[in-house]
Amino acid sequence: MITRFSVSLVFTILLLAMIHLGIIRWGKIDGVKEHSNYFSSLSRIETAMNVVTADIAICGSSLSGRLPASENIINLGVDGGSAGQSLNILKNGKFSKPNIICIEANSLYSDTLEQEDKIVDVVNSITFNWRRGVTLFQSHNRPTGLFYKVIRSKFMPNNQRPSGNNEVKNIEIGIPSEGFSVVENVDWVKKSSFNKCVQQLRHIKNNGVETLVIVWIPNGVGSGDRKESLKNYAKAVAGETRAYFIDLEGLETNGSIQYSDGVHLSPSSAEYTQECLLNSIKAITLK
Repeated sequence: MITRFSVSLVFTILLLAMIHLGIIRWGKIDGVKEHSNYFSSLSRIETAMNVVTADIAICGSSLSGRLPASENIINLGVDGGSAGQSLNILKNGKFSKPNIICIEANSLYSDTLEQEDKIVDVVNSITFNWRRGVTLFQSHNRPTGLFYKVIRSKFMPNNQRPSGNNEVKNIEIGIPSEGFSVVENVDWVKKSSFNKCVQQLRHIKNNGVETLVIVWIPNGVGSGDRKESLKNYAKAVAGETRAYFIDLEGLETNGSIQYSDGVHLSPSSAEYTQECLLNSIKAITLK
């Protein structure tokens, strides 16, 4: 009785595993958003660790995390997190060393969150590095994650490609002057946080990163004053660290950018935004 039950159990498990693997291999289910912030972040980190030669690393929150994966781009957007968390993961994880680091301006100012150490600890754990090497156990291949992606793809509005081309226009690009320091005029900014951020980015530049870029990602939240304050903070950091500042908010002109949930870029708009970002970076590196 026990033997028959054991055989049936093993057979059922193997059958489910084969179905699961078949869905992964041939179902063509893909996406950059899991059913939770935690697994969305881990999924991106796993994908980033598989990049053999990285030209660019993108560090930020879920806003930049929606930008599509690429063979030569490391996307470490942390859902519910910040650019600081993402940079910490890049520093502590086993990734290909990028020549260019793009830092999301939207979440550049952020106090340290408890989730930072948790994710870094998980990324450096033996179990995480073992799981990411086994297809069935990778974060983005979990059954609940696959089911969520199917439901999301069915009910998410069908997003059309933005009508504009991906030329560098309506995009602010440049290095703010060192005198561009408006931090004292923004009452919610702590001077200690600003100095810590500047110190962190200077350390990154001193460790062989060729180009440092701080980029504003289009998003559907925040008042005009709040956005301007966050941009000014990012510009002040860029000025102090001699980093480039790229403002992609101009892509929203004529409503060409769409959002999947009112906050995050839709898949097609994320693809379009990334193309514009890459062309902006190309314009910088060719100078």
